[in-house]
Amino acid sequence: MTKVRIAVLDTGLDVNDDDINGNYVYDSNFQLKDLGGKEISDINGHGTFVSKTILNISKNTQIYPINIFNDSGKTSSLNLLSTLSKLTMSDIQIINISAASINSMYEKELEKVCNILNSQGRFIICSKHNKYEDKESIPTIFESVIGVVGNENIYKNNQYIYEPENKIQMYANSKDNFIKFKDKVTHFGKNSKACAVATGIVANILKNNPYIKFNELEEILIQKSKSKEDLKIENLNTPSYKSNLIRLDIARKIINVINRNFSKIKIDFEFVSEYSLFNNFTCIGNYNAYNFLTILNKEFNISIDYREVYLYQLENLDMAVDLIYENLI
Repeated sequence: MTKVRIAVLDTGLDVNDDDINGNYVYDSNFQLKDLGGKEISDINGHGTFVSKTILNISKNTQIYPINIFNDSGKTSSLNLLSTLSKLTMSDIQIINISAASINSMYEKELEKVCNILNSQGRFIICSKHNKYEDKESIPTIFESVIGVVGNENIYKNNQYIYEPENKIQMYANSKDNFIKFKDKVTHFGKNSKACAVATGIVANILKNNPYIKFNELEEILIQKSKSKEDLKIENLNTPSYKSNLIRLDIARKIINVINRNFSKIKIDFEFVSEYSLFNNFTCIGNYNAYNFLTILNKEFNISIDYREVYLYQLENLDMAVDLIYENLI
């Protein structure tokens, strides 16, 4: 089976990352500058996170990293326009842009090149800007682009909503998960994560339909789309920590771990029924959630793989108990 070819327009790629595992191609013709491969070296980590997320969802995939950002993590509409123009002369199938411009002075030119790529059978997938309104995200809102945004009711990578009548059509999983960059485990989420997830979903469709057209892809996405109501029902299945004595004992030990290793004040079940496990009193948050997971693994003598964990699973006591319970039995 031929690998799906995906251009990731981002901060580059850590080509030595074990999870990349050689699933990338460096092409100097796509780069803003040809530095013999050095120009795709990822200092920021964002491009590596996007690529690893795509590869996790779509295994038979070839990433073409293109660095359109500088070392400070900034880019321009002109960089994007130049890169997209180069891709009109390539055989790339999917173009991932886990970023968005606002009030671009090159809006018309960007829309024109996106239309050309669309007419060539390329699929451009772009995230909504995290802070601004839908209408301000460019090229996300173009008709030739699949716009992506996160949704609070989506908790899994195989769940999505597709509404073709919207400016931003696709809702995907934006929940933060643990991810490694070089020697540090951190986290990745928000609309950039949702866009990477959506890219992986589309890549899986292309594996079985390599010559599919845009309208045909939309038909498949619509057929497999979840409804918002269905997702609310699907994600209400976590058992209470009070449901049996084993879970209750796990919950007590989690509270003890927090009191012993993190919390400024002594917390109890009454406290966590009102607040999440991540707050200013427990002194646990996204910044040290991996440390929390590491201590839980040691406390319960288990080996939960951080790569399989979302941060929301540690933030909620019922979910944290369920995560540990599933790894004990």
